[in-house]
Amino acid sequence: MGRLAQSGLEGLTMRGLARDLGCTEPAIYRYFASKDALLAALTREVVDRLGFLLERATEMTDARAPEPLRPAVRALLAPELYAAVMREHAGEAALLSLVLGDPRYLVERDASAPTVEAVQGLLQRVESALADATEAGALRAGDPSTRAVSLWTAAHGASQLRKFDRFGVPNLEVAKVRRAMLSDLLCAWGHDGATVAQALDAAAAIAVELIPARSAQEG
Repeated sequence: MGRLAQSGLEGLTMRGLARDLGCTEPAIYRYFASKDALLAALTREVVDRLGFLLERATEMTDARAPEPLRPAVRALLAPELYAAVMREHAGEAALLSLVLGDPRYLVERDASAPTVEAVQGLLQRVESALADATEAGALRAGDPSTRAVSLWTAAHGASQLRKFDRFGVPNLEVAKVRRAMLSDLLCAWGHDGATVAQALDAAAAIAVELIPARSAQEG
């Protein structure tokens, strides 16, 4: 994924990948029929990892967060984990931005099926958290599927502003924009602002613990 982060889609070739891995190009084709299949497999791996981290984060929330705060924290875990991946892992961020964010159809339809399945699985976990929050009375009645997509879209959309972070452009700070959008969504669905603010802090802290800053990883 480092090659993708540095050179973009054009720089990701089967020949270059073989060179990076120290093998022959035909050896790569034994595992992946095309670059589309390779991109789909890489994306599936990243999304599956997010799903695994979401399970761990949910367990941490249930063990640490007080009961009144848990529904909101659970709802915010996936967006905060996604944000942490986009912030701390350049290769994975480039892949997700390219495959999930680029409006062009970059991966052939059949090859995309595993990626779509993985994303749907992740969104279903977010749906479940939102449905539980509604059942607990923390949110007003609403479609958890649509709400899950809204949370995911907010996290992904805000992450695309990360290029502006180094310039300190007012009102374009990734963390500030993401927090405002997520807060607005949960408050619109029935949560009170004070609870959402605490939940955002708790979810962000868990995400940082599971996906530490690059400097901490390197140290």
